[in-house]
Parts: sequence; structure tokens; C-alpha cells
Amino acid sequence: MYERLLHKSQQLACPPDQVVAGLVEQYLDEATDRWPAELQALLARVQARTAAFPSDEIEADIPLAAAEASPPGS
Repeated sequence: MYERLLHKSQQLACPPDQVVAGLVEQYLDEATDRWPAELQALLARVQARTAAFPSDEIEADIPLAAAEASPPGS
């Protein structure tokens, strides 16, 4: 890995720490840009699955599911 870093550093004519800092910044920027789209896709999938059920039926199922998932005696 260090050899690859040194090679990339030589290609870019900058110190290895700047190469790493640039890559980390790029990764963080991509992650920041990506999560809203991933959240929207998740919400769309959930809404598509629940569209067939009336909202009052879903609301009534929530406490039943919570009680079912709770340990006995809680």
C-alpha cells in the first residue's frame, strides 16, 4: 500500500500526506453527496410497499408489532 501511495505521490508531484488528505476529502464529499439520494430511494421503496395498505391499518399494526417484539414482562 505504501508503495502505491509513493507511486501516486510521484505521479501527482506532491507529498504523500497531501495525496492521502485529498483522497479522504474526496471520500467524505462523495459520502455526503450520496446519503440523501440513498435515503430518498429507501423512503420510495418503503412507500411503494405500504401503498397497498390504508394508513389507519398501518398505524393500528405498529403497537401490536411493538408488543410482539418486546420481551415478556416488559
